[in-house]
This record gives sequence, structure tokens and C-alpha cells, in this order.
Amino acid sequence: LRLLPLSVRRAAASLVLSTAHHTAGQVNICLAYTGRYDLKQALATIQSGIERNAIRAEDVCKELLEGCLYTSGSPCVDLLIRTSGETRLSDFMGWECAQAHLVFLKVLWPQFSFWDFVYALLRYQLSCRAIRRSNHSVSKLLTDLCENDVEHEHVKGRAECTSSKSETCYLVSRVKDLDPKVDVCRLQKYKGLPGSSCFRKSNETLLQSMPKSENDQLSGENILVRQTLLISQSRKRIQNFLESVRAEHIDWLHEVVSS
Repeated sequence: LRLLPLSVRRAAASLVLSTAHHTAGQVNICLAYTGRYDLKQALATIQSGIERNAIRAEDVCKELLEGCLYTSGSPCVDLLIRTSGETRLSDFMGWECAQAHLVFLKVLWPQFSFWDFVYALLRYQLSCRAIRRSNHSVSKLLTDLCENDVEHEHVKGRAECTSSKSETCYLVSRVKDLDPKVDVCRLQKYKGLPGSSCFRKSNETLLQSMPKSENDQLSGENILVRQTLLISQSRKRIQNFLESVRAEHIDWLHEVVSS
């Protein structure tokens, strides 16, 4: 928006603010946008947060990076249509299109018709199953890990649901990220996970159960409790940081409208 004339900036900022609470859909208009610049500014935002001690270096993860992108809050791209016969992305939403189905059409954008759109949708439907399998492969692995006694050495990401099982899956994956030596199968069996009475203990109680020094012997359960506590604190820092980033953006929009 900073590259646009002031009158256009005011109109755009006013539109964003007036529709900020709408939930039926979301429209992104990309002007002077490149995917690499978006990643660059997201990393700069994260670096600034680390320098201000709002977050820590170990908090950096996929969720944090996506929360700092211009497309934050938007779902990943399912279908990308490129007209004019070009068969490249031209640095457009490279991160968001990681699992998208790409359709390249020779027709120019002004001549793009309803039937061209139908053709693109049919192409997407033909490969929809493969796309869904790819998108949910990590979530399935995490769910299997929580439900069954399955060992997997490279589990990443988290299941996309709101149940306590989802929280458990996320903790399993983040523990594996932070410490590859942790036995994730032992973690899934441990009862000190979200939803259990042990996990609901206060942080002070959990910390009291830790050894007083690094030289003390850590039991397997204590290691997992400590890792779980650290991850829970990390998630809170990330949530607070992303809320502050969004608040700063809203404040800037208000300044544009009133300028």
C-alpha cells in the first residue's frame, strides 16, 4: 500500500478496516507483490521480535512464519490459474502454492471466460485426491502416532483439528523438532498431555518436579513434562507476538485513513 497514491491508500485502508470482521470470505489483491519479498519481510518481522525479546529463536516454526506473511489468515492455495501461455509462477505466492494444483492457459486474461474457468476446475478435480493425500499426509502420520504405537523418525507439523488429540499431535511434532533424540512413541504413552490431570498442574508444580541441576538424573517422564511445558510456553509467546503484529498493522491502517 505504501507504493500507492495517498487517495488510493486511504480507500484501501478504509475498505480493509470496514470488512475486518467479515468471515464469509477473504479477497487478497496483490499489488507490487513478490513471494520472495513477502518471505523477506516476514523473516525481518520475526528477527525484530527476537531482538525485542517478544519471542525466542527456538520459537521459530512454520506457524510463526505463516503468521507473519501478508497472506496471514488465508488458507493455502488449492488452485492457481496462470493465463497468457506462460508456464511459471513469476515469484507469486511460492510458499502458499506449495501444494496447489497449477493450470496454465494460453488465453490472455481479458479473454478469460467462464468455460476456461470450468476447464481449470475440472483439471483440479481430476487431481484432487492426490492433492488431498499430499496435504494431509503429515496430519495422518501425527494422528496415527497418537492413536497407535507407531514409530516414525521424521514427524513434522500438526494435525488440523481442535480436539485435545490435535494438541497432543502438535506437542509430539514440536518435541521432535526441538530434540530429535526424544522417543516420540514414549511421549504418546505419557499421561501428562493435554486433557489429563497431570498436564493441568500449574507451571510451578511442574517445575518443582524437575531436577534442581542439569547434573541430576532426569527420568523419561520428567523430560517429557519439561518439553511439554516449554512448548506450551512457546505457543503462548507466538500467539501474543502475532496478535501484536496484527495490532500494529491495524494501527497503521487507522493512521492512513486519518492522514
